[in-house]
Amino acid sequence: AGETSGHMFLADEYYGFDDAIYAAARLLRILSNTDQTLGQLLSDVPKYHAMPEMRLPSSETDKHAIVQKVLDHFRQRHEVIDVDGARILFPGGWGLVRASTNAPEVVVRAEGQTEEELGKITAEMFGFLKSLGFDFKQMLPRP
Repeated sequence: AGETSGHMFLADEYYGFDDAIYAAARLLRILSNTDQTLGQLLSDVPKYHAMPEMRLPSSETDKHAIVQKVLDHFRQRHEVIDVDGARILFPGGWGLVRASTNAPEVVVRAEGQTEEELGKITAEMFGFLKSLGFDFKQMLPRP
């Protein structure tokens, strides 16, 4: 599994590891077993346009209610996965609104297959969050 921060977790051959040197060694092993370059190996991997992870300050109790409102709203028009918040599946990408596990805030992310799709997704998500009374000047990119 990988994160946008570059953090990788590998657990297919032994106990799970989330070590950068181990991940690099695994990549080198993959490259040593092929005649393709890294660029060639990655050429079929879909490329997405992503917004920076954003956080909306909230109280510890309100953040869960916010996620529930997002779930209720978007389930009316999109498929939504509720494993870790509300992952909304749009035709050209996805958006995520979830309660932070370690801070009084709501985390917002989105990816689109194109910049245009990302714009549509974020407009719909932010439009709904704004209707709940949130001021997007308070939203800060995650460092």
